[in-house]
Amino acid sequence: MINNTAKLLLEVISTYPEMTMTEIAEKTGLQVENVNYHVRILRKENLIYVSSWMQSSRNVPTMRLTIGNKLDADKPLLKPQTIKKHEKKLPIQKPFKPKADEAAAWMMNPIIPRNLDMSVR
Repeated sequence: MINNTAKLLLEVISTYPEMTMTEIAEKTGLQVENVNYHVRILRKENLIYVSSWMQSSRNVPTMRLTIGNKLDADKPLLKPQTIKKHEKKLPIQKPFKPKADEAAAWMMNPIIPRNLDMSVR
């Protein structure tokens, strides 16, 4: 079941093939989330398909949509330089050196000198 918004998207995609969801949103004046919702419905009903993928400015694969009932194009893998950014860096292994405990320093340097006899006579 297709509503008026989905029909509008079909009309725009048929006029301008190979459009991204952002471009469709700009042409129709709808929000990208709304376009995304209707594109999912149209893809489930096999009215549109992913004809190709392009890299966005953030190095994320972005689908290009075309009217028809064909198989979707394969989604490309991330570029190697993008994968490196997401890898966790291992910490530098340094030998363990215990640090002096400043809170317990009074035990080594008491206020009362040890050589004075404090016993009462």
